Amino acid sequence: MDYCDWVNVKDHLETDEQGWLATPEVHDLQVKPINKLLETAKIRDMIEVGCASGHLASRIDGIEYIGLDKNPTFLDMSRRRNPTKKFYQEDIRNLPGKWSADLVVCFAVLKHFHLTEWRSIFANVLACGQKYAIVEIPDPLQRQDLDGNHIGVDRTVEDVCYDFPHVWVRKEEIIELAHHLDWELIDLQDTGRKELVYIFKKRNGK
Repeated sequence: MDYCDWVNVKDHLETDEQGWLATPEVHDLQVKPINKLLETAKIRDMIEVGCASGHLASRIDGIEYIGLDKNPTFLDMSRRRNPTKKFYQEDIRNLPGKWSADLVVCFAVLKHFHLTEWRSIFANVLACGQKYAIVEIPDPLQRQDLDGNHIGVDRTVEDVCYDFPHVWVRKEEIIELAHHLDWELIDLQDTGRKELVYIFKKRNGK
């Protein structure tokens, strides 16, 4: 079971919506690299993979926005919160060839897939971007256990928390995989929440 399936359980969904999903500080951190990129790059539209209940979408202005999520209840919340924006039900495993925008962003999603399929999921997300991609991935050097104890390691590792995976992927591995997919790293930001935000530019993007 991955997080997308786990959160479909009603109690889990309500707990997340009332907890971290509604935390303004989380969305402040997420929108910061987007706004910074919009100030310097020519971007007409964006796709958010894993839009959840639409809190980040409500912070996006000035460009066309599309939100994708597997969870229909989250999508209903997103549409109520953002009646002028577009939201669609989609499985992250089926993205390539179906969705495309100048910018693709993915926060708090990539960490919840088993390492056995993580690389393909990462590639699926980047395939939606025509020019830029912003992705958030936990840093294994900042790894913590469920009690908040620091157990950092300099290697990619998968923990199983609750009933779904939590992966920590080495920075070097992410940059190498992106390079293989024809993307270059143009910025790297530490969220201060055990995760790094990678800003990529497509090498042949216009």
